[in-house]
Amino acid sequence: MTRGASDRTNSGDLLRRVLDEPSLVAAVRSLEPRALRAWVERVGLEDAGDLVALASDEQLLDLFDASLWKSERVGGDEHFDPVRFAIWLEVLLETGEEAAARRFIEMPEELLSLALHSQMLVLDVDVLFSDLARAGGRLAEPVETALESSLTFELDRYLLVSRRQDGWDALVTILTVLDRDQNQLLQGLLERCCAASADYVDDEGGLLAVLSSAQMLEADAEADREDRRAQQGYVAPADARAFLALALAERADDILAETRPDPLTRAYFRARDTGAPPQQPAAPRGAARASAAPAEDSGERLLAALREAEILPSAQPLLAPPEQKLDVLRAALVRLADRDPDAHAQRMDELAYLANVLIAGASNGARAYRPVEAVEAVIETCTAGLAHLLGGPPGEEAAARTLARHRADRLFLAGWRLRS
Repeated sequence: MTRGASDRTNSGDLLRRVLDEPSLVAAVRSLEPRALRAWVERVGLEDAGDLVALASDEQLLDLFDASLWKSERVGGDEHFDPVRFAIWLEVLLETGEEAAARRFIEMPEELLSLALHSQMLVLDVDVLFSDLARAGGRLAEPVETALESSLTFELDRYLLVSRRQDGWDALVTILTVLDRDQNQLLQGLLERCCAASADYVDDEGGLLAVLSSAQMLEADAEADREDRRAQQGYVAPADARAFLALALAERADDILAETRPDPLTRAYFRARDTGAPPQQPAAPRGAARASAAPAEDSGERLLAALREAEILPSAQPLLAPPEQKLDVLRAALVRLADRDPDAHAQRMDELAYLANVLIAGASNGARAYRPVEAVEAVIETCTAGLAHLLGGPPGEEAAARTLARHRADRLFLAGWRLRS
């Protein structure tokens, strides 16, 4: 299951260095979740047990949200990946049985229920054998044969039936620890999964009932995940595709005549801003300096090491130009920052949102946009909308005045319409 040694040498060396230095171990937990995720992706999930053991709750949830959902095509809707979860079970168990069980239950309940249902059927033993006794003979025999040929484990009043072999031993180990230490929580999860699996042993209609129940569990977990990721600035693929489709429904002039954001954009910023964590009271300055300096120093050294290993990109502003000379829109943003910092901050928020739209809902050839490519495409598209609004290639001064009054998402939609 491990990746080739040539793909992970730098990352493995860095991890060993971190594990040998206590101050860097503490700094791992202070990394932005995206930074730790990039590190895990470079190492390979199968070899990331030590990193997972160090992760904070917030970092771990970000890893789950990013790695357990996959789309079949670029810009497509994402669905839960049972194969990936089976790998996660093995990785969690590498941190120790108790630690694995503790990290396991830190997942949201909706995601836990879906994940468990993807790996096993949960059958009420009394109901199962009562149904088999009533059916009798030939009707019961296929179910009994299927159970005998499956991996099973009896836990309290439930029979757990494996739906896939990968990760089964790890799952049983973790559930056994939870049965001992978190029995009430586990019973609630098993009851929910049992409801989704209850009709499986029925003859023709059983499988359909199970599939319908699985879809309901995935819908709950997907909605919960989308709420979390919206608060972090992500755009759901379906929302991204719908936003880009807006450009095709109107003329560029009509798009630019509207000054308000569209409903999808309003909903995105409302969800993000609603989920922003409250500001914490500031500690006394002297105390803050004394306590934060070592941690900040370790954190900076860790970030520098991650950049050196090319796990993270070099530290540059979001809209930093690739060359010395600024293009018109970037130069206009620099002027706007001096004149109207609030308007500049809003335009930058909108540009970041648009880059996320392209990453989530569009393709660059046969693959997804990389972040830098998405930013460049947004700049080019907004510039096209700006030129259309002003009746020709804009100068820096005219562009700055226009950006003070016009939203970047409206300029982008007009440019997307013109370029489509």
